[in-house]
Amino acid sequence: MTFIETYWLDKGICEKIIEWFELQTTHKYDGISGEHEVQPDIKRCTETILSQDPYLFHLYMAELSLIHRHFREKYDYFQRQAVVITENINVQRYFGGEGYFATHTERDFLSPMRELVFMTYLNDVKPVTKKGCEGGTEFIWQKEKVQAEAGKTLIWPAGYTHMHRGIIHPTDTKYIVTGWFNLTE
Repeated sequence: MTFIETYWLDKGICEKIIEWFELQTTHKYDGISGEHEVQPDIKRCTETILSQDPYLFHLYMAELSLIHRHFREKYDYFQRQAVVITENINVQRYFGGEGYFATHTERDFLSPMRELVFMTYLNDVKPVTKKGCEGGTEFIWQKEKVQAEAGKTLIWPAGYTHMHRGIIHPTDTKYIVTGWFNLTE
């Protein structure tokens, strides 16, 4: 059991988020790495915060709430954990050749309350090779590669057991929405 669960978000919402992202003329910034700073040798992308559009934020959160409920129903442990979203939900664009290059985890000394990660691929990214999953995500310990497909939403534990990295696509652009369910104190 990998504890990496896949769900599907409405593709129409994904398309609207991409369109909104591309129309943004302000509030976009260079991607922030796990060190909470811009480090282009570790992560290279452009991102913004979904809550800047309250309508799209509401649509996404309604779907994510249903997905989270299904995850909690599957794993009894998470029914007993009080988790909430307390950090920004990020929309990220990775041009061909860009990505989160470093293997990393989502919980660290700067973000110790992160319990679960969620990520929605907003568009299809075609692999270069049959086994490559370029544009997707690789989970190191689970020996699992996930291909980027519009609407595919992953939820997984934030800790060291789920080290992962982006699989860089040389030419295609990838869009994702990502964030964290944090433990309440």
